[in-house]
Amino acid sequence: MALYRERGANPASGCLPMLLTMPVLFAFYRLLSLSIEIRGEPFVGWITDLSLADPFYVTPIVMGATMVLQQRMTPTQADPMQQRIMMMMPVMFTFMFVFAPSGLVLYWLTSNVFGIGQQVATNRIIGPPKVRTVRPPAERRPAAERRARKAGQRKGQESAP
Repeated sequence: MALYRERGANPASGCLPMLLTMPVLFAFYRLLSLSIEIRGEPFVGWITDLSLADPFYVTPIVMGATMVLQQRMTPTQADPMQQRIMMMMPVMFTFMFVFAPSGLVLYWLTSNVFGIGQQVATNRIIGPPKVRTVRPPAERRPAAERRARKAGQRKGQESAP
């Protein structure tokens, strides 16, 4: 934990929360694909069957938009290449969910909306996240070298008349 505090990293950030929800996602997919009771049952508006894909692709597109919004709201400390890769994830999920049952897409969309609400509440309570920039490896110096340089500067200041 000291390493996490020193480096400012959160062990529960990144893909870990998404990996924890994957079993629920797969179970919900199986439930919607195999349950006889909900087939043909109307839901709301244009969604006439939760076990079929959205005929107008509205829910997958809105789900992808909420994922992009959630990605932009979440503080990241990754390098630019990793940030670009993480921004591709909403696009991949949108294409994965285009042909998924609309009930599953609504579940994921609702989860995203709750996640966005939680992030907004957290930002209001503790303030916006600190933005840290990652310096290129060539600019980084080991801590021992920085301490030695600071000690040398102090000695130079003390000897000056």
